[in-house]
Amino acid sequence: MLTRKDFKQIAKIFKGVCLNHLNIREQVIIKLLVELFANWLQTTNPRFDRERFIDACNEHFDAGNV
Repeated sequence: MLTRKDFKQIAKIFKGVCLNHLNIREQVIIKLLVELFANWLQTTNPRFDRERFIDACNEHFDAGNV
């Protein structure tokens, strides 16, 4: 079973990708991948917080840093 530590590492990967300057198409693709990962991760651990994970992965998008 994946743990919170695993979820944090996966989110860190998405954050790293988001630090690069991405065009609109790339941003949409990354956000879609985050959603797909969140859907899958939700099945790996009953305590997984899907919305929190998505927020953590997308914080650079939402802050306008892209």
